[in-house]
Amino acid sequence: MNIPTGDEIRAAYQQGEEAIIQLVERLIQELQAQQDRLNKNSKNSSKPPSSDAFKKHRTKNLLDRLKEYEQEVLAFMYDFRVPFDNNQAERDVRIQLVLWD
Repeated sequence: MNIPTGDEIRAAYQQGEEAIIQLVERLIQELQAQQDRLNKNSKNSSKPPSSDAFKKHRTKNLLDRLKEYEQEVLAFMYDFRVPFDNNQAERDVRIQLVLWD
């Protein structure tokens, strides 16, 4: 994106209202073009679906699940009866595994 310098903005200001309107319209068009490029993925581009690997990546899946279950993941922040770790559950399972051997 071609961001105008301070001198370019001052020059447009001195040229008058029409120059400022043209500058703003140019910036809006550039922003829209940038947004269109960012919104492209395999669903709306000419690339095959397999090229959109980020969507199926483990990191993306984890991020999506954390967003979806944000209240559950952060329950310890809202209800102080909920422990912030899972140590007790892990100890309970460990005891069962030791006794099972």
